[in-house]
Amino acid sequence: MAEPSSDENQYLVKPNAVRRSVDLLANRRSHNHLPGYLALLRRRLMPGPDGMQLSDIEEFHADYMRVSGAPENKPFIQPFLSRGKGVKLLNKNLQGSYAPRSIRPEQPLARVLKLIDHSESGEKGRGVEYSLVEDHADKVLSEMLAGNRILSASLAVFLFRDRKIFLENGSPNGLVMALRDFFQIRSDNKDGDYIFETLFEDDTSNFSPDDFEKA
Repeated sequence: MAEPSSDENQYLVKPNAVRRSVDLLANRRSHNHLPGYLALLRRRLMPGPDGMQLSDIEEFHADYMRVSGAPENKPFIQPFLSRGKGVKLLNKNLQGSYAPRSIRPEQPLARVLKLIDHSESGEKGRGVEYSLVEDHADKVLSEMLAGNRILSASLAVFLFRDRKIFLENGSPNGLVMALRDFFQIRSDNKDGDYIFETLFEDDTSNFSPDDFEKA
């Protein structure tokens, strides 16, 4: 029998599984700024001509954190909370959280990022460039996750909730690889295994083939 084509293995996540993923993520202690880090983690190997910018964080929120039916002034769902548990909606003004003037030295995000203001060196037309410190995964684990690794399958379901996912025969076993591809943390990516093993744990067992339907 012929191997199934890629199209035959494209699946969508069912709403119940999405709700479960949000609940699982929201009940693990994590920092409010974790989405900003995830945005830069994804961009770190493919920055734009001016390096990584605040716009990369804004685009990540617009593409992966926006939820339909939310108020216009709070369009983003936020399952990552520093205090307490649960889910909240996030203000659309991300400048207040991620602009350089908002990242204070005592904040965990300040220990994860390096900011280079090119205007101070006389480079006209260039703004502030964001980059990750060398041991960013270890810093995030201690500073943003309180030592508890991110549930990788749950995060994949959450991020890809409105998108097609390649899952062989609809098996959730493909969720973790889909996430590793998305963040460029495969074994053949720079520091891929270090980042994945430091920051993520496999919770595929929280999902079953019944959680997906053919696209």
